[in-house]
Amino acid sequence: MEILQEKLKNDPLANGSVTEILVDDADIKIITGDWKKETTGGYEPTLLLNNSKQPSGARFEPEIKKKERYQVYFYYPRIQNEADALYIKVYNGRKQTSEIIQSRDIKIVGQTSGEWVNL
Repeated sequence: MEILQEKLKNDPLANGSVTEILVDDADIKIITGDWKKETTGGYEPTLLLNNSKQPSGARFEPEIKKKERYQVYFYYPRIQNEADALYIKVYNGRKQTSEIIQSRDIKIVGQTSGEWVNL
């Protein structure tokens, strides 16, 4: 049984394909600003909201077990008093890219409270 559990941990789809890496507010390494944990409106059980007008940030450093090419997405929840724009930086180990997500460009489709944005 332990051998099977170890195989599924390293290859959860059991086909050798690249797996998804889900990172959420519980995985933050560095946070600056005045953030509050909320339990509604997000993709996972909690999300962090910042109502301050001051610059704020959160840094995530996910554990990447397999060196592969990954597509990065950001879940944008539609909430009251949301920022006009979010500034996101992604570092792949060699190069940093920056993205600006304008709230007016996010189109929520279906009955969800947010949308996945391809960075």
